[in-house]
Amino acid sequence: MKILQIYSFLLVLDCAGSAPPVLTGPGSAPMGSKARLLCTAAASPAPVTYQLMMSRRVVATVTRHQENLTAEFVITVTKEGSYHCTVTAGKNTTTSNSIRLQVMRTRLTSDPNPPVLYEGSRLLLSCEAPVESGLSYTWYFNRSVVTPQTAPPLRPVGGRLVVERVTEQHAGRYSCVITARRTNNRTFSSRELTVVVKAFLSQPRISFSFSQAAGGYEGAVTCWTSTGSPPASFSLSLDGEEVASHNATASMTVTFPVAMEPAQDMGAARCRVKTDVQDLWSETQPLVVVPVGGHVELEVEYLYGADSKMAAAQLHCRPSRGTFPSFSWLLNGAGLPADLLPAPPLHDAAPRYGLVDGGRSLVLTGVAPGGGGSYRCRVRDSFNDSAPWFESPAVLVRLTAAALTTIEIISISFCCFLLLVLVAGGVFVMLRLGDRRRATSRRASTTHSGPRLPAALPSLTAQRTRAGVGYDAHRQTLQLIPVQ
Repeated sequence: MKILQIYSFLLVLDCAGSAPPVLTGPGSAPMGSKARLLCTAAASPAPVTYQLMMSRRVVATVTRHQENLTAEFVITVTKEGSYHCTVTAGKNTTTSNSIRLQVMRTRLTSDPNPPVLYEGSRLLLSCEAPVESGLSYTWYFNRSVVTPQTAPPLRPVGGRLVVERVTEQHAGRYSCVITARRTNNRTFSSRELTVVVKAFLSQPRISFSFSQAAGGYEGAVTCWTSTGSPPASFSLSLDGEEVASHNATASMTVTFPVAMEPAQDMGAARCRVKTDVQDLWSETQPLVVVPVGGHVELEVEYLYGADSKMAAAQLHCRPSRGTFPSFSWLLNGAGLPADLLPAPPLHDAAPRYGLVDGGRSLVLTGVAPGGGGSYRCRVRDSFNDSAPWFESPAVLVRLTAAALTTIEIISISFCCFLLLVLVAGGVFVMLRLGDRRRATSRRASTTHSGPRLPAALPSLTAQRTRAGVGYDAHRQTLQLIPVQ
């Protein structure tokens, strides 16, 4: 009996002094696959408990009641981590080495990387699988399966998706799913990749405003681009010297406050817009506020429909000077409301008024026999409510639904025909003169040894003639529209 106790004591001492258990297994495995890990320990008296640990969390436990030096653990790979195993025999517990198991995911890569590019550039997306054969690919754009009907058109080929010239429509979220047929159609999904497509800047534009503030006046210069993607750097220069700047991260419109006074030249302003690939300047904007003054003209234009009946009348108020005019309209000495509707319909049953072009023009529709009246317009500075009004002479506007008379139509048609004949005759004469000059030049070259006339002269004359014809024809078309 004593001999058996001594043997058991020596065996425990031998186990305690033996090498620690060894954990073996793969260093990586595809997401969702099965990984096999083996924990091998030195000989120990049964029962022996094997535990697979991930950090401090128990993943699986195996107890051996017979002498077996190895425990097998099969786990489903869901995330990366560091694994080790412990072996407990009696009251003695030993710990193995650690294995870091990396998850093999479907990788979606882009060229360029990161996927931020400008319109017209080439985009390449590659879907890389954790396995090498028996694969099929499904592509997603904004979480919808890419099909031949997808807009914008996308044509993936296997694990590659190439767009030769991207547009802003190609911006969005891309992903891919790989199906491995040799592993029971197991699928591997990539992460989403956001593609950003930037628009190139258009030439920046510039404008300025002027208003009355407490104790004086204040001005503001606005810079903007009709196209372009942020971020962009805006700056304002006065007389060639930068005076303000702003980094735009959302809107491509920036306003800079400037000190201004009426009737004073505050300098020449220019806007500059810079991105990582462009550096553009606006046109020059003189910062001069000219007060309203001088005489005011009022012009009337009658508009006729296809049936030769009057459809509307348009009144244009034109002050001789003034940078920021404010307009007011009067009918038969009474002021019209300042909040008129913009541009009423041309064919309306009741007479209506509408303002266009910032109040510079008044549109009258809904004509009726005997309609109309005496109209005037008044103008003053918009930034000064106490400024005096400058008034135009009164103009009598006659609104009638009567059609153009036959005599008027014949007169207009004859004038147009006569103008066309004169233009065609002028072109014919110029062409004949050009032919004679070329013939004279050829005869002179056979009898004289002097310098020849330049061959470009006839072509220049022809260009002028064509330009004149185009201009007259355009004028002819315009003359058919307004009738006084």
